[in-house]
Amino acid sequence: MRCPRCGNEMRTEQLEGIEIERCPVCAGMFFEYNKLQTLLMRKQESRFKFYRNIFGLD
Repeated sequence: MRCPRCGNEMRTEQLEGIEIERCPVCAGMFFEYNKLQTLLMRKQESRFKFYRNIFGLD
């Protein structure tokens, strides 16, 4: 899959146990249907860790 933002090849990664596609160049992310909702509906401490991971604060 190519990144819609910069056109580079995206890589499959695990984020909090959910498979996502992430661009190694611009750090753009693609979530399959319902994957983002699944992550956001987890308990609060897991959401905090998720956001810290997304924004590179860990």
